[in-house]
Amino acid sequence: MRDLPEFVIGRTSKHFVLHARLSCFVRVGAATTCPLCRSPLTPGPVELFDEATRRYVMVQRRVLRGLASWSALPTSAQLEMDAAITGWRAAADQGSAMAQFLLGDVYEKGCGVAEDEEEAARWFRKAANQGYVLAQQFLGALLARGGGDAQRDKEAVLWFMKAVAQGDAQAQHFLGHMLEEGRGVNQNEPSRPRRSSWKWTQRLLVGGLQLIKDLLWHSSFSEMSMRKVAA
Repeated sequence: MRDLPEFVIGRTSKHFVLHARLSCFVRVGAATTCPLCRSPLTPGPVELFDEATRRYVMVQRRVLRGLASWSALPTSAQLEMDAAITGWRAAADQGSAMAQFLLGDVYEKGCGVAEDEEEAARWFRKAANQGYVLAQQFLGALLARGGGDAQRDKEAVLWFMKAVAQGDAQAQHFLGHMLEEGRGVNQNEPSRPRRSSWKWTQRLLVGGLQLIKDLLWHSSFSEMSMRKVAA
């Protein structure tokens, strides 16, 4: 066997480490095969996410312009959306929290797929467990819409608290409402929800600027993505 660089030794069969180091070249199209074994370089989570998001934005742009609707996409747009979801799944399976979050988002809203709350919660939970704050907020909100189910409310409060710990103002708002209504807390302490609600309301006022930033980011996500695709 010919001598190989030190960082490849021990994994010579597929050169995993080398492939990882070449991922930046794959991203810009400067490398497509391994220089040692000449096998195709497998796209990493960043490349998979970027390509899937590019396809999604193309479909989203048609919907925003009134040329299609998420519930009845034309065949060509549906194929693009299917490819986007496949790419996000591949990226999510490689640990991309953003891909996991966006999968949860499209399943919750029914964007090119049938609405599926369980599937949405499953993907939100994967991203939330990685500390992705928007996934924690969205998962909490999804669970809180469970019609007053005590177990769902309790879990929703926990996810809201995790998001609040990262400074998410919208989660503070949701958490304050739940505690005000006594949801997800010990009902044997009737005075606790109101005190807790005021506490989180105060934190919401302090974090109001961050709430505005979060809302602007979420509402402008498609616009920024469209500019990126156009560029």
